[in-house]
Amino acid sequence: MSFDWQTDDRAEWPEAAPPPVTPPKRRRWRWAAGLALLLLTTAVLARAWLQRLDSVTGQLEAEILASDAVLQGAAARGDGEIFATFLSGRDADWAAATTKLAGDGAIYRRSGLGLTWLPGETVGEPEVTLAPDLRTAEVTHDMAYAIDVGNGLTETVVLRQTAVYRTGSNRWLLSPPERSFWGADRTISGQYLTVHFPTRDASLVERLFLRIDDKLGEMCTQLATFSCPSNFQVEVLFSTAPESLAQADLLGVLATESPPLLLPTPTLAGLPQTEEAYQALFRGYASLVLAAAITDIVDWRCCEQAVFYKAVLNELLHELGLRPEPVTTAQFETLWQEAVPLSAGAEWWSGDGRSEAALPGAIVGLAHDVWGQTAVAVARSLADNPHQSYSGWLHLLAGPDFPRDEELQQAWRAFVYAQSASGQAARPIPYPNQDLQLLCRPDLEQRLALFRYDLSSGDFQLEQPLNQDVAYMAALPHGDGLAIWERSDRPNVNGLYLWHDGLKIDLSWEKTPSSAGSVPYRLDPTGERLILVPDNIVDATYGLLDVGACLTKECQVATVLGFPVVSPDGQRAIALESTFPPTYAQSHGILKLVDGEGEVLTAVGEGTSPFWIDAHTFAYVLDAGEGRRDTLMRGSLDDPVPEKWLSVDEITAVLPDTDRLRLIDYATMTPDPNILALITTRSQAEGGVTEFLAYHLTTQKLAAHEVLSSTVLGPHEYLLSPDGRWLLLRPLNAGEWTLLWIDLTTFASQRLVVQPPDQLSLAWGADWSADGNWLALSDGDLVRLLAPAYNYETLFIPHHTDCLTAVWVQPTHE
Repeated sequence: MSFDWQTDDRAEWPEAAPPPVTPPKRRRWRWAAGLALLLLTTAVLARAWLQRLDSVTGQLEAEILASDAVLQGAAARGDGEIFATFLSGRDADWAAATTKLAGDGAIYRRSGLGLTWLPGETVGEPEVTLAPDLRTAEVTHDMAYAIDVGNGLTETVVLRQTAVYRTGSNRWLLSPPERSFWGADRTISGQYLTVHFPTRDASLVERLFLRIDDKLGEMCTQLATFSCPSNFQVEVLFSTAPESLAQADLLGVLATESPPLLLPTPTLAGLPQTEEAYQALFRGYASLVLAAAITDIVDWRCCEQAVFYKAVLNELLHELGLRPEPVTTAQFETLWQEAVPLSAGAEWWSGDGRSEAALPGAIVGLAHDVWGQTAVAVARSLADNPHQSYSGWLHLLAGPDFPRDEELQQAWRAFVYAQSASGQAARPIPYPNQDLQLLCRPDLEQRLALFRYDLSSGDFQLEQPLNQDVAYMAALPHGDGLAIWERSDRPNVNGLYLWHDGLKIDLSWEKTPSSAGSVPYRLDPTGERLILVPDNIVDATYGLLDVGACLTKECQVATVLGFPVVSPDGQRAIALESTFPPTYAQSHGILKLVDGEGEVLTAVGEGTSPFWIDAHTFAYVLDAGEGRRDTLMRGSLDDPVPEKWLSVDEITAVLPDTDRLRLIDYATMTPDPNILALITTRSQAEGGVTEFLAYHLTTQKLAAHEVLSSTVLGPHEYLLSPDGRWLLLRPLNAGEWTLLWIDLTTFASQRLVVQPPDQLSLAWGADWSADGNWLALSDGDLVRLLAPAYNYETLFIPHHTDCLTAVWVQPTHE
């Protein structure tokens, strides 16, 4: 063992570590303060930048919305010129098509898809989405549209419209979307349908595609008398081009000559915002696709009779559940109330129709419901006979059961009435316990026959053929038979006879200048004697026939020189000598007071419209010459020399236009003995105004005043109901006959449009039931049964028979 010893001076001792130095404390608050200052500065700068960005963005959005507001207003007004100044010019074709849409008011119009734009309804505020470069923006609007749900009712749905704007030199401009906006083109195919569409609308189009393909299958398998060829396929292009909006209607579809069918893609048409809106959009698209498919299969070529073909398509689309009933009950009511004839369809046949727009659809309904034609058969009839006449087409559809135009018209009127609100209204009161006897032309021949209609059973039976083509009849007292006049083969013999209990009682007598008239007119106020009128306008001899005497003993006929206006008790009459029929307003002449046997008691004067105030007092309108009839004269049995009673100026003194010349056209007492009813007219130079006035004799004030017509009446006539409640006025206005009735107890009036009459007067075309509730009105090829107090009417339509006269008689079933 050895040791290495070292002395202190040699020894190497380790140095002692110096004492640690304590560093000064770091001032961390300075770092924190610096960091906070940095963050604050950054936040302030960021806030300022964001505020600046918000300010810029807000300003840009305001500018965009300003341009958009101008375009919205121009679109609503159809102002293409203003619209064009806010369009981008980068795509000339797009700009031209969009300008045309704006000028046509079709930017947001979607009527071809079954959607009616409601520009006045606001749905939220437009939303603006700016692109990151702040040079492009999308603006979305939620637009309200009405959809027809049938029976004149609508619902509102919302479609979202998207517009793209780009900055211009001094404003934001509506611009065509970039290709990237739409995405790539895609195609899908099904059993019947192939569609091409942009990716942007993929989810919605795929859903529509499945529904439309199924609906095409229904079309092929469920439409009557229709089938699809084995290789049937429809090709549709959902287009991004604005012109596709203009083509999205039936006419645009019908004009498509080759596939594909061009329809606006959903974003262009508007994106549905609810399930109801989606269903509406589906029906709109499906209607156009199926219309194109049907047209292709039936091989109809545009555009002969396009209006009628569109009406057929609407019926077919209704059958497939895509469109509501083509013609509403209200539209049928209009057709009925305006008496639109079947012949009016000829206007629409040439494409220039001015009558009720529902007419073509109603005619298609007639062919379907009455003539047994399927809608497909009607479509093929148009496709197979493009150059046929309107009348020829109707007869083709109607078939051999309707060989004459008159029979087509009769079927048309019956159909329109049955579909109208009037035809579907419940009868408010029972029919009277009476039958109707009718003079008709069976099978629309010229020779007349007597028929009976039992309202309780609906039986319509021939009772007796007549020998002539001209005849008139009136009911006997208490409806116990008929008085009938036929034109006689012997010129000097009248043809009057009674029809009583199924037997003919001849009353004919030799005609002489002094013999009584022989045409039955109506019963006098007592209901016992029948007024007889001449069978020509030359003779002025009338008669009063005691019907009871004719049935029990020898007939008694009183000859009267003039039409007898019989007093309420039947003892006296005012006889009016006139060459006009007694109901006509032009009927004026010499007036005489006669007794019950027609003997002249005294001359009364010259005038028109004689009437009885009571059983002892009469009045009439004075004819002062040159057509001046503005004064009422009054006389009595005790003092038959008439005196001035009232002038039209006195009666109308309370009216603001008393300076206008009014003439009294007709006058009578109302059921209220204190109220006088008048019809006044003004000359054509004064405007041709016709007014109804009810004048209270005690208070000397007007109880009612109504303007009945603002045009010249032309030929017209009056008929007062037996109970004095109803005044009938039939004027001819602008080639259209109307019937106006006035309730003389309430002074309310109602109006009907009727066929031009072929009988002499209302006296043979209108007859009141015994209870006064029902008016039987012969109206061409049908009989209208009216209950005026209840604003109700129904029809009796004798098939293939034209009835001229209908009167109430006692029933055969007591």
